[in-house]
Amino acid sequence: MSWLVRHGRIASLALTLPEHHKDLQDRLIIATAIIYYARLLSFDAAFPADQELNGRLINR
Repeated sequence: MSWLVRHGRIASLALTLPEHHKDLQDRLIIATAIIYYARLLSFDAAFPADQELNGRLINR
């Protein structure tokens, strides 16, 4: 049951991310990193614009 609750939180957060993330998959990846307090490795140019990834994003 905790799995379902956690994934519901990921989906909810993904829907509230800023509009510069137009791709739903990007939104889910970012929301998952935030919920799990994970570092995220990406070369996507839009990711650094997300304030919630400060300190979590590993990029070029």
